[in-house]
Amino acid sequence: MDRLRDVRERIRKLRVERGYSQEYMSIQLDVSLRQYQRLESGTRDWSLKQLIQLAEVFDMPVYEMVNYSRDPTSEYATERQMRLLIDRLDVLNANMDTLFPNRKKE
Repeated sequence: MDRLRDVRERIRKLRVERGYSQEYMSIQLDVSLRQYQRLESGTRDWSLKQLIQLAEVFDMPVYEMVNYSRDPTSEYATERQMRLLIDRLDVLNANMDTLFPNRKKE
């Protein structure tokens, strides 16, 4: 049962890192706040449907959420940060073209 505890802890950690309240999560999963608290604390077990819903809320595959061999938050955060940086660079590049229309492009 340690694995189930680990999954619950990962879900709690993901929720906290993203700044989501238990109330917000209960709304996303269409359950009462008390039911969500029971799920997160381990009084009740997650259903497959709820794990899929959680993965959608966290924008990550279910297997990363329940992977026991590594912490999904660190890899996910790095991947997400890279996507954000690339998006920002694209915006900066577009602004450079507007500000300096005659600049050399490589």
